[in-house]
Order: sequence, then structure tokens, then C-alpha cells
Amino acid sequence: MMIVDIVFLAFLALSILGATIWRTALWGLGAWGAVSVPLGVLVAGIAVVIFAWQAAARHHLPSPRKRRAGVWRAVIACVAAFVILWLFRARHDLWGERHAIATAIEHGMLRRPGAPLGTALNWLFYRFMNATFIWNGASSSALLSILAGTGFVAAAIGTAGLFSREDDGGGSGATLLVANGFAVVFFGAGGNAPLAALLALLFMYAALRFVRGEIHLIVPVILFPLAVFAQLPTVYLAPAFVYLFWYAYRSPETRRQVIPALVTLIACWAALEIVFAAALHGNGPSRYLISLSAGVIHARSNLIHRDVMTHLLTAANGFLILGPASAAALVLLLTRTTGRHAADERTRTEERLLALCAAPAILLFLAAAKRIDGGLRWDVFASTGPALALYTLCALRLRTVHAGTFRRATILLITLGVVHAVPLIVCSVHAGTAEKRLLSLPLEPGRGSFIIAERAFEHEEYGTAFDRYTAAIEQDQGNHMAYARLGTIYMKREEYIDAVTSYLAAVKRAPENREYRFLLSEAYIGKNWLEEAIDNLEQLTAAYPDSVRFWRRLGYARNHSNLYHEAIDAYKKALELEPDNDENVRNLTSAVLNRAAQLQKEEEYTEARALYEWAQQLYPTDWRAANNLAVMEMAMENIDKAYDILRTALLIHPFVPQLNLNMGLVLEKKGEDKAALSYLQKSAELDPLHSGAGPHIERLLGKLGQEE
Repeated sequence: MMIVDIVFLAFLALSILGATIWRTALWGLGAWGAVSVPLGVLVAGIAVVIFAWQAAARHHLPSPRKRRAGVWRAVIACVAAFVILWLFRARHDLWGERHAIATAIEHGMLRRPGAPLGTALNWLFYRFMNATFIWNGASSSALLSILAGTGFVAAAIGTAGLFSREDDGGGSGATLLVANGFAVVFFGAGGNAPLAALLALLFMYAALRFVRGEIHLIVPVILFPLAVFAQLPTVYLAPAFVYLFWYAYRSPETRRQVIPALVTLIACWAALEIVFAAALHGNGPSRYLISLSAGVIHARSNLIHRDVMTHLLTAANGFLILGPASAAALVLLLTRTTGRHAADERTRTEERLLALCAAPAILLFLAAAKRIDGGLRWDVFASTGPALALYTLCALRLRTVHAGTFRRATILLITLGVVHAVPLIVCSVHAGTAEKRLLSLPLEPGRGSFIIAERAFEHEEYGTAFDRYTAAIEQDQGNHMAYARLGTIYMKREEYIDAVTSYLAAVKRAPENREYRFLLSEAYIGKNWLEEAIDNLEQLTAAYPDSVRFWRRLGYARNHSNLYHEAIDAYKKALELEPDNDENVRNLTSAVLNRAAQLQKEEEYTEARALYEWAQQLYPTDWRAANNLAVMEMAMENIDKAYDILRTALLIHPFVPQLNLNMGLVLEKKGEDKAALSYLQKSAELDPLHSGAGPHIERLLGKLGQEE
């Protein structure tokens, strides 16, 4: 067909331009530019296309049995390719939502009203794989996308079979759907897009079979809300969904199915809405869809001319990244005619139904192009791929009379689709090309480098992360997150002065960010600039008095600055906020003991005794309070009282060298030299180097020897 020839040549020419000259302007077709391959490879690709074209022209279809065998061989090859690519992929997918979903399901953060069902299924699959094989979120999500891709292949074979004729086995049509239904989302990319694309194709397959009178209306009615809840942009299928009800009501044979299907729809939608609204704390998918639509309308009303051109260019790139079948679908929609063998009403209905899927899919790009986010979020519109590819298949079937013409057109689109998908897959597999691809996207200055740095930081590749954060700052001096990350890297290297400098830069650019100010305090503490840390933390606790973490670190800074009374106040506040946290109890006990020791040194024995007794109440299993209290009683010549304290403490802690040492000294003062010697010797045995019992043992041995 002439239309396919034009699309083929135009798409290939734009792909070459996008890979070489206009990489930023045509990022939707510029993936080959990231794959560092000479233009000779593109020439070889063109030669392959020409060869496939000529072979298709000479090709004669074999018998139906051989055709079916060829289809199953293709299916097995596709499944094997999915598995092999997943096993060997380096998981360096730096664009799309794969990483966001993996992080969300691992941390139980499932509040995603734009894709509640898809996220829930990813989470359930992760829970199973993690419990069975100890897989992480990225691996489980990648495997789920491969399983969805396998289902997509099966659905594509069944759907293409609906448009096959006796002179064609449907194999080329199924391959067209697989190669152009944005198949890259199934190559272990993960996220919600694979599930949404699969459910969108299943809905269209069920709708076509309903039109043919083969299944009940309830089947596509159930699949529609599942597809929408899997990923909200799939709502573009709504016009086709409404058309199904109109078609069913108009036909006397299916009119009785309308009421049961409508009740099923309401019940299914309400059940999903109630479940996910509860899980999302009231922010259900319907509410999210309404607010999103309002935001799109408001954004459209505020556009100026320059924004319109940028918006259209972004929409065009997002549209082109789906592959050549999307471009063919647009041209076929604009030149919509009915072929000679498409005169029956059922065929017209099927084409109309698929046109109502493809046209809203195209409008979806125009309505929400900004959500593509410079090419980072292609997954938002991935579910439109099956609709555009299926409409292309249907239109080509209706407008061609001979099987040879149809095969020639489909093979051209298949070959071009493979050429388009290969660099996208490579960008997901190889780290170097993924980074080149990311840096070629039309993002804000420094954002690409920052994303690469974030991934390196998460994988603890701090050298790479440091270089990328530095590059991001050079391109965008206001990137406070990059400064904060650099500070964290400096902290890991124990380069505290540089960490302080980086955190100060982050605080200067985002003074309202309390986390940066807290990290700055940590850097101050690391450098032992405790006065600065205390001043910063006092400001934080004044602004955020309910933060246990802030009070705890303020207590630490004060405690290590010998401001023990003030440290007690900070630790008491932390304990009040978290009374069941044992760390808060131990911190407060430490500050109380330090303050008591300070008072003991100043001979303020009454206040010191009260604090020691408080420390014993706070942490009864801590022997230090009893030991220090006994030492103080010995200094006050309260030998019997010191003895009682140590005896009680040794019942709980018989193997503490300090307690045994002091018990020996107390017994010596009581005149029980032999018993004292045994405790001193035990102290030395428990801690030969630091117990301090040696001189006392020598003294007692000498004393006992003289007595004998």
C-alpha cells in the first residue's frame, strides 16, 4: 500500500535525523543515537528492510497446518527472547516508572491513585517472589512484565486471527501487534505499563468477539474497569466502551445483555473504587481522574504560543516513540475509507469500534503531553500502543484485497517496528547507552546527570555519584538536592568540612527544608563543632517540637559538650514523645549519670545521690549508677552503705570488673582482707589490662604475708 510506503520512508528518515542531527527535538526517535553504532548499521538495517520487502513480494503462504506451526514457533521465539533478555539485562532502565514501582512495593508505599490495581498486583507478586525466592522489587516487577508480555503475545495471536482470511494464516498480523504494540515495555522493564497494555488489548479482543456474537457483553464490561484501574490513562478506551453499549442496545439480539452488563459495571467499578479509596485514604481513582482532568483543562487555558509549540512537540515525540504503527494509524484515520470487501455491517462496526479506540488514544497525547516529562514517563501512554497497532491491522485488512499486498504492508511495519524497538531495549539493558539516552532527552539543565547520580548513589557507587552530582550542579547551581547528596558522600568519606560546606549550600538554596538543616547538624557533630550543632538543633526543635530525632541529637550534642543539665532536658523531651523507645531511656540515663558524676566531683553529694537513684529507676539493669553511687558513699565514709549497694549490684552483674574492684576496696576498709583479695583478683581476671586491681592486690598480699 502506498500509505505504508510513505509511513515507512518518513519514519525511517525521521529516525535517522533523530539519531544524528535532531536528537533533542526528535527524542522519540533518537534512541539509535544513544547506541554508539556507526551509520553503517543504519544502512545495514535499511538493507535488511529491503531484503524483507523483496522476500515478502516473492513469498507464497504454505498450507494452514504449516502456517500454524510457524505461528507457534514465533511464539516460542518471543517467549525465549523475553526470558533471555531479562536474564542478561543489567537493569539500567533510567527512564520510565520501573524504579518508582520497585521502590514503592518494597517499602509498602502503595498510594498511587493513577495506577492502583497495577501497583497492587506488582506488590502481591513481589510478596510471593520475595517470600519464595527472596527477590527484590525490581526483579519481581521485571518478571511480571515478562509474564504480561507472554500474555500479550497470546492475545495478539487470538486478536489477529479475527482478521485473517483463507489466503492468510494471521501470523503476520499477530507479529504486527507484538512488534508495534510498544513491545519494549515487556522486556523486563517492569512498572504498571505492561499490565495496562495487556488489559487494553484483552478489552479490544473481547469487544470484537462481542460484536461478532461470540461472547456476552459482560466480558468486555469487566475488562474495561480493570484496564482503567491498572493504569488510569487507559480511560481513553471509554468512547469505544460507550459505543459497545449503544451497539448492544440497538441490536435486538443483544439488547437483553445491556442491563446485566450495566449492573456488573456499576458493581465492579464501585467495588474497586471502595477498596482502593480506602487504601488511598479517600483519594480514590475516580477523584484522582476528575482532578487530573480539571488540571489538564486549566493548563490548556493558560498556554501561550511558545508553550503550545513545546507542548505539541512533546506530544509528537511521545506519539512517535510508540513505533511506526502509531504513525500509520494516524494516517489511516485521516484517510479513512472502506474497502470493497468491507461492505457488511459487522465489518464496519469493528472498524468503527477500533477507530473509537485509536482516535482518543491520539488525543490523549495532546491532552496530557506534559506528563511525559521530557520523555522520562513514556509509560503513562504505553497502553495506547495496542489500540493504535490493532487499528492499523484492521484498516490494512479492510483496505487490501490481495493477501500479498497485506503481507507486504505488515512486514514493512513489522521490520520497521523491530528496528525502532531494538535501541530502546538496548538502552534498558546497557548502562552506557541508557545514560546517553537520558542525557539526550529535553530535560531541565542538570536533571539527567542528577538522575544518573541518584541511581549510582542507591547502588553505593559513590565515585560515579559524586562526579554526576558535580556535573548536575555545574549545569544548575540551584540544585539543592545535589548539594545535599554531595554532603552525604563527604560524610561517608569522613570529610566533614566539605560536608558542612555542601550542606550549607543546600540549606541556602532550600532554607525551608528541615532535613538539610538536620544533616548539617550531623556534619557539625562529625567535625566536633558541637556549639554550631547545638545552635542549629535548637532552632529545629523550636520549629518542630514533635520530632524525636531532633531532640535526641540535640541531647547528644549537649551531652558531649558537658552541658549535662541541658542534655537531660532534651532527652526527657524525646522520652516523652516516645516513652516505649529503649534508646531514649538509655540516652537519658547516660546524661543523668554524667550530671551526677559532675556534681559528685563538685562534692554536691545530695544532688548527685538523687540523680544516681533516678538513673537506677530509669535503667535498673545499668550497673554504672550503682557503682558510682558506691564510690561516692565510700568517699563520704559510708562504708556499710557502699557495701550494701555493691552487694546488690553484684547479684545482678557478677562479672563487671569495676564492681568487683570496688567491693574489694570496701571489704578492705571493713577489715576483711582475704575476702577483699578474692574480689580484687576476680576483677583482674575479668579485665587484666584495665581493671586497676594490680596495686591493690600487691598491697593486700604484702599485708597478709606480714600478718602470717
